[in-house]
Amino acid sequence: MGRYGVNLIILLLNNGIFGVEENVHGNDDPNKVHEYDKLAPWQYHKLPETMGCRDWFCTTVTTNADLESALQKARKRPGAAYIEILMGSKLAAANSPEVLDRLYQAGTPKA
Repeated sequence: MGRYGVNLIILLLNNGIFGVEENVHGNDDPNKVHEYDKLAPWQYHKLPETMGCRDWFCTTVTTNADLESALQKARKRPGAAYIEILMGSKLAAANSPEVLDRLYQAGTPKA
């Protein structure tokens, strides 16, 4: 995308864990996440730069207000944007069967 100048906004939702993996193990308690499912604390918002996307708008946000501000800035700039949203370790809502079925289209469509 950087090579061809694609103009897009990427939102990376970072809850710090491999939540689907925890769900597979039957864990819905964010206080008991397996050590191997915790993400390394990388600066994911810097990934585009490491891949040669030098003119992108890249940032990290933690609140709704920060996200709204970042989206406004991204829309005003020419070129792409990459926004990392730090969410905290949320398991239950993101890993409900309904959400997982929608994400992976694994369930039978409901009429």
